[in-house]
Formats: sequence, C-alpha cells, structure tokens
Amino acid sequence: SATFDVGERVIAPQLWRRKIGRVDYLVLSHPQFDHYGGFPFLLREFASTALWWNGALGTGSRFEAFWQAVRERGADTVVVRRGFRQVIGGVEVVGLAPDGDTRGSTNDRSLTIRLRYGPTTLLFPGDLEADGERQLLATARNALPSTILKVPHHGSRTSSSAPFLDAVAPRLAVISAGYGNRFHMPHPEILAAYRRRGAVTRRTDLDGAVTVRVAAGGLISVTTGRTRSAPSAFSS
Repeated sequence: SATFDVGERVIAPQLWRRKIGRVDYLVLSHPQFDHYGGFPFLLREFASTALWWNGALGTGSRFEAFWQAVRERGADTVVVRRGFRQVIGGVEVVGLAPDGDTRGSTNDRSLTIRLRYGPTTLLFPGDLEADGERQLLATARNALPSTILKVPHHGSRTSSSAPFLDAVAPRLAVISAGYGNRFHMPHPEILAAYRRRGAVTRRTDLDGAVTVRVAAGGLISVTTGRTRSAPSAFSS
C-alpha cells in the first residue's frame, strides 16, 4: 500500500538478519504492484545491478516510480523469456515462459523460471493461472517436474490446475499470501489438491517467513518464522 513498503518492512529485515548486504539480481515476474512494490527500496539499499523481468511494462504512477528507481540505480534490465539459460554459482537458471506472445492476461504472461542445484529443482511460476499453465504444459512439459514449487498466484483457485500439478509433482509447495487477505487465498480446494498429491505445504500467512536451504547433495531443510510448523528435512 502507499503506507506499507514490503521491501523495507519485510524483505530487507530478513536479508539484514542473515548478514546479506547485497542482492545481485532482482526478478520481477510481472508488472503488478504486489510484485514490484518493494523493489525501489531494495534497489537503493542492496546495490542491485540487474533486474530480470518479462518485458511487459506496467501502467500508472506506482509503476512509473518503480521504473524511475531502476533508472536511477542504473540497473541492467534483462528480458527473460523461454530459452534463457544462465549458471550462477553452480545454480542453473532456465527461463520457461513467457514465449514472447503478447496475448493473454498479465498474470498468464508471468516470467517463469526454474532453478536446478545438484539433484534439486525449484519452479517459480509467478501468478500463472489456468491458461498460462496450459501454455506452459504445451511448451515446456518435460522441464516442469520440480522438487519445490512456489505455488502460482498465491494459492488462488484459478491456478494450480490438476494437469499442472501432475506435471510438476512437487514435494514441497510454498504459498506466498498475506495474513487475512481479502481474496481468502490460499483457497481450500487448492490446499486439498496439494495434500492429495502428498506435497508438504508451507504458507507465509500462517508460517511467516519460509526458509528453504538446499545442499549440493540434495538434502533440503525447511524452517519457518513461526512455530506452527516444525522444521522439516528431506532429500531430492
């Protein structure tokens, strides 16, 4: 909101607590305020020099303020689309979507990336909804199986379609959603869909910050900022 900066109030304290003073890459899935609103503060405070995005410009004064912060920082803006690949510190980053098609909703053109470290894969599909998931299945089905999934669109019932979940088959599903949000996300039907597939779910509205540590050999540990969920560990 205009009075609550998630970059300053939520993300930055988590980074400082871990003695992180620099963030090399900021990744914007799509130009909606709940996804870029905290970026100006992070650009200023963490000396970020690169912004990865899907190439879609937003509208309105809030997006203009964000884009001005990008220009003032002098950050490199890199459009990431299907076919992008880069290796950073042993982590392979692959772009799976979008494919350059400008049709579809803002959500369904979300930047979707997959990370691979050793035997562990992590999928970040932004706010993809059912149409975007179908497109991803048509163009990148073989790249979708992932150990860890950032649940698309905050656990909305318009996302996490059955074919998509069956293709990804995550063991851990992390849901980013505000406490008591007015959209009532994550939706109970979506939570049930992950449970039926045996995925462990963690959600920021109830669990607080979700920290996932991945070792090169495949050992994964999950801790949360609140004590609702006990720490867990498993192998890829």
